Amino acid sequence: MVYSNSAAWQGGPNKKTLGDLMKKLIACAALVLLCACASQSAKVNAYTEPTHTPGTIRSIAIFPVTNSSLAPGEGQRINQTIGPRIAAKNPGIRIISPAEAITKLNDAGQATVWARFLDAYTSSGIPDSSALRQISTTLGVDAIVQGSVAKAIQQDGILGVRAGGTLVTVQVSAFDARQGRLIWQASSEGRSTTATTLENAPPLAEAIQLAVDKLIENMPPL
Repeated sequence: MVYSNSAAWQGGPNKKTLGDLMKKLIACAALVLLCACASQSAKVNAYTEPTHTPGTIRSIAIFPVTNSSLAPGEGQRINQTIGPRIAAKNPGIRIISPAEAITKLNDAGQATVWARFLDAYTSSGIPDSSALRQISTTLGVDAIVQGSVAKAIQQDGILGVRAGGTLVTVQVSAFDARQGRLIWQASSEGRSTTATTLENAPPLAEAIQLAVDKLIENMPPL
């Protein structure tokens, strides 16, 4: 009886086959470590004053976003986005831009009035009705919209550990300046993550846009 020296007759893999298999396994493991799932999401918490009658606001002044977490350019991007989005949801409403509102307040010597209002409202949650009416008269508007950036976090990806991620929380408040009260307020969280663990955190602009879009989407007619 004659036997072959080949390993094939045993039905088992040879060294080359084992080597190829190991390479594939290593490649698959590396792929698992590298890959994540790119995603974008936004969620919002909102309050609407139940006694407010929609359609009674005819003019709005939008004030610059208070922004201790972002570069000035990112704050400007929010300012430029909010106005047109509000106008689209409220056809016929007159909107005063942040630049125009600040110029008018400075010309009237009332910039500090608004600064004090913001400080007091941030700490107490109670709007100063007198200050709101004073600014309403100076600007000739029915309502005031003020935004702020409460949080901005960026984390670059770490190989095999986590994907890159960016999180931004934006808050917007709308005040009926004639009646001196809050009529709508919402806080929105925009989150963006990368597709792999090799990438840096997504740009802040992506998460900002997600947050602002969700805010305005949930804003009721004024």
